[in-house]
Amino acid sequence: DYSSAQTTGYDVFANQGLLNSVSGTVMTLTGNATITPLTQNVPTQINMGGGATQQASVRFTTSAAGVNTYIGTKQVYVSLHCTITFDKQSSGADDYTFYYYKNGVQLPGSQTQVRANPDDAITMVYGSLMNNSDTIELYVENTSSADDMLVTDLQLVIRE
Repeated sequence: DYSSAQTTGYDVFANQGLLNSVSGTVMTLTGNATITPLTQNVPTQINMGGGATQQASVRFTTSAAGVNTYIGTKQVYVSLHCTITFDKQSSGADDYTFYYYKNGVQLPGSQTQVRANPDDAITMVYGSLMNNSDTIELYVENTSSADDMLVTDLQLVIRE
C-alpha cells in the first residue's frame, strides 16, 4: 500500500507518476513586526510572531513559530539555506550572530556573524544529519549590546 501515511517510510524516485520522495521543506516569513528581545551574549530563538508559513514539504512539518520538524523514518543528510532580512533596533551598528539550532542546541560552526545596521540582510548555508522528530530553528545573538532584533522576512529551504 502506498498511501500518504506510508510516504515517510518509502523512497520513490525516477518520476513514475508520483512525487520523488526527497525530504525537504520551504518556510517563509513575510512582513513580521514582532521584535526578538535580546540580552547581550545570549542566543535567542527568532520571534516569528506566529507568521512562519510552510510553502511546500516532503517529510517535514513547520510550526507558525518557525520550528521545522523532520517526520521521516530514515536518517537523512539535509542542506540548509536561509536568507534573512532584518532591522536592528535602536541606532548605531552592533555585532550580531545568527545560528542554526537543531533540537534546541546550536549546530557547531553554523553561525553567521554580521555588523548590523538598520535594514540589512544575510544568507546562511549549512548541513546536518536528521533523524525522526529532529527540529531545525533559527536563533540570533547580539554580542555588542542588548539592542533587540526585528526579523522582517526570511526564506528557509531544507533539502535532502
